[in-house]
Amino acid sequence: MKKTNVTKAIVSAMIMGSLVFGLAACGDEEKTTEATTVATTSEETTTATTEATTAATEAKKTEATTAAKTEAKKTEATTEAKTEAKTEAKTEAKADSSALTPKNLEGTYSESSAGRGQMKVTEEGDSYCIEVNWSSSANESSRWLFHGNFDANGVLTYSDCLKQTITFDENGKDTTVEDYTNGSGSITWNNGTITWKDNQENVADGSKFVK
Repeated sequence: MKKTNVTKAIVSAMIMGSLVFGLAACGDEEKTTEATTVATTSEETTTATTEATTAATEAKKTEATTAAKTEAKKTEATTEAKTEAKTEAKTEAKADSSALTPKNLEGTYSESSAGRGQMKVTEEGDSYCIEVNWSSSANESSRWLFHGNFDANGVLTYSDCLKQTITFDENGKDTTVEDYTNGSGSITWNNGTITWKDNQENVADGSKFVK
């Protein structure tokens, strides 16, 4: 009878120990689960933060690249505009240099071969006065005087040419003789060069005069 009671007591103690161990183990499992949950949440937060940082960095890179491309396009456009402006200015300058204007037409031109003749072009009202002086020797020279207008091709045709011959004696005294008053011919202006054609005596023989 005593043995039975002892046996029951031992069994009861073992059962109670198992219950206590079970409760303790259950508590540890809950704590472990809670710790695991916290760790997982922390890892997710770190991952989200990293992703956000990476996204922000990529956004800044994209923004910087876009800004650089925009500046490059602006620079390229500015360069092209400057180049076009320079080209246009050069073209206009060339056009002006060959334009039929009093500024370009007027002036004194010298015969390009021997340099013994000179032609002076002067604007007079609605037309131009042309005076040509040509020395044939030390004591003799000729003078032509005529008028006209240049057409769109730079050609001036005349028919009122006055020609004079001037001679000098040994004392330097000059004598002027009028040769004719109705001489005809033409002069052609081309970008600063004048070509003279004389119909009366063919004295010009296509001579060229330059400024």
